[in-house]
Amino acid sequence: IELPPHRVERLFTMLDSFPVGRKTCPKRDLHKLIGELRSMLIAIPGGVGCISWLQETLKTAGERVYLNKHFHDAVADFRWLANDISNRPTRIAEVVPEVPAVVGMSDAAGPGMGGVWLPDGAQVYLASLKPSLVPALDTATGESVTAAVDARDACAGGTGLPPAVEGALLSEPILWRHPFPDDIQAELVSDSNPGGSINNSEL
Repeated sequence: IELPPHRVERLFTMLDSFPVGRKTCPKRDLHKLIGELRSMLIAIPGGVGCISWLQETLKTAGERVYLNKHFHDAVADFRWLANDISNRPTRIAEVVPEVPAVVGMSDAAGPGMGGVWLPDGAQVYLASLKPSLVPALDTATGESVTAAVDARDACAGGTGLPPAVEGALLSEPILWRHPFPDDIQAELVSDSNPGGSINNSEL
């Protein structure tokens, strides 16, 4: 997949209209930027993550938008991605999610980061694909997932995943954690350090 030359040129023109020195813009300019970027995301791997700060800025904006450091960082990331897609086509595998080799959770707070990787991740992943399950913000589907995993375990024929993925599955859970360096912790924004340069969402 690749953007036509005129779309690549348009992408650079849009990004160049928001130089680091630009501090404000009309809300309509931000609407236009985000709208055009969204139309190009399919050919820009990593673009979905970069656009979140721009979308957040738009959500909280008045008629005149203040362009903060996070906004300009996101534009800089898009500029780097634009240079990358200008040099080569985007591979399909970069924009189509693959079957995960492991399933787990991770999180971070001021002192450090940590998480867990599960040995039965393949079964959990397959269970999540069942049409009877729907996304939820609670544990309402917990019993359904458990029943699906039990049913999967009772069937012969392995996990049903590609051999390369099945061979990478864990034999036991892995629990990990790692502290952040002192300089990172010192820059974290908090009630006692409101002037920090790193917020919790960036950890």
